Amino acid sequence: MQQGSKRGRQWTFTVGVVVCIATAAIVLGGTRLATIVAVASLVVTILNGLLSRGSTNGSEDWLLTTLKRCLNVGAFLKTATVSIWFCTLVLGAYDAMRAYNAAQPFTG
Repeated sequence: MQQGSKRGRQWTFTVGVVVCIATAAIVLGGTRLATIVAVASLVVTILNGLLSRGSTNGSEDWLLTTLKRCLNVGAFLKTATVSIWFCTLVLGAYDAMRAYNAAQPFTG
């Protein structure tokens, strides 16, 4: 695999994550998204503490090592990129449908 192709997929994945987070903030609202992020951060911190090696070297954290290993695998990165963009499109479609329904007057 060429280095430029891998770098392009990494950038596409990163942009997809950013767009997915922004779309989630719009759909869920700031407070609900902040709560989800806080709980997820707490869970990751606890898992990192339990599953890491006990070394004082910060570069040997379980989470960082796993992420570095996973992002260098071509098939995983392709799948993750498609999954992130699919989730982003679903959230965007849901928000568009919700906005359309909110704009329609109720005549019952």
